[in-house]
Amino acid sequence: PAGRVNLAASLAPWVTVVDGRDRPLASNAVLDGAIPALPPGVLAAARARREHRVTWQPRPGVRSATVSMAVPGRDWVVTAGRSLREVEVREGLAQMYALGVWLAGCAGVVVAAAIAEWIAGR
Repeated sequence: PAGRVNLAASLAPWVTVVDGRDRPLASNAVLDGAIPALPPGVLAAARARREHRVTWQPRPGVRSATVSMAVPGRDWVVTAGRSLREVEVREGLAQMYALGVWLAGCAGVVVAAAIAEWIAGR
């Protein structure tokens, strides 16, 4: 792959190809100045099943959704990934919206109960 994708900073997709000994043959992924080592278990699962999908966290704060596929006729594995940072931001916003709606609902119930008590006391 041409160019470099810094996994800690970029949202761009990246690709890594490893040989039968899990050594990188080609990669555009970079983390802390080096090609990050993919987990051996993920690569073994891709070889056994021909495909393996997993989220990968090479270090805290850096997560990628990955798909690893075995290359037919070779012991190579091609892994493609992309940052989950935007997905995590959207999940956080959805949680905040849900909390806001829940709090508004609770406030509505309290107000309705107070009005009902006021009317009943008349």
